[in-house]
Amino acid sequence: MRTPPPPAPAARRLAAHGGGDRGGGRSAVSLFAEASTTSSPDHLVVRVQDPVADLARYRAEFRRRGMNIDLQVVAASAARTGKVVFLEDRHDPAGRPEIVHGRCGTEMCGVAVKVPVNYRSYAGIVFGRAAKPGEMYDTGPGDSPGEGIGLPGITAYRVPEAVAALRKRNLEIEYRYSDRGSGPRGVPASQVRPDWYVHDGLRGDAGQVILFVGPDAAS
Repeated sequence: MRTPPPPAPAARRLAAHGGGDRGGGRSAVSLFAEASTTSSPDHLVVRVQDPVADLARYRAEFRRRGMNIDLQVVAASAARTGKVVFLEDRHDPAGRPEIVHGRCGTEMCGVAVKVPVNYRSYAGIVFGRAAKPGEMYDTGPGDSPGEGIGLPGITAYRVPEAVAALRKRNLEIEYRYSDRGSGPRGVPASQVRPDWYVHDGLRGDAGQVILFVGPDAAS
C-alpha cells in the first residue's frame, strides 16, 4: 500500500487539535488555506469555504485519518456555490455521513457534511463551485430554467432564438417535446416547429445541450 504524502502544516494543526478542547467544546481549525473543518470527539465536519481547493491534499488528510472519502467540486449555480450538491455513502457500523443544513437566503441548503470519525466505508461528497465564464453546469431545485447552459430566462425564447444563441457557441442541440399533461419525450429536429416555445434547457454530453420545447408557453 502506498504511503500517503505527509500533511501540510495546516493539516498538522488539524491533527493536533481535531479532538476539540479539553473542556469538550469544538475548535474550528483550518485544514488548508482554502478549506476548514470543525472537529468534535466523535464527528468531523467538512465545510469548504473556497471550492477552488487543493483536493489532493484534502483527500490525503482523509486517508491519514483512515477514511475512504472522495471529495469533489463541480460547477454550479451561484445559489449552490460552496454548498453540498451530492452525497453518496455506504453502510458503516459507526453511522452515516449527514448533511448539515443552513439557511442560504430564503431557503435551507446543505452547507457541510458531518462524518463519524470512525467511519471506514466509502463516501463521496460533492460541493458546488462558481462556474467559469461560458462553462455549463447541471441545475437543481431553485435554479432558473436555462441558467445552466448560459441562457437564463430561456422560457421567454422561441425555438429559433434559443437555437441561434446556442449555435454561436458551436453547441449541438437535442430536443425533448414537453407539453401540458405529458412528460418530455425525444423529438427529432425536423419535427420541431419554429413557433414553439422553449420550456427549459439542460447540459447534455460534452458540447451538447437539451432543449425542452412545446407549442405552448411555459407556465
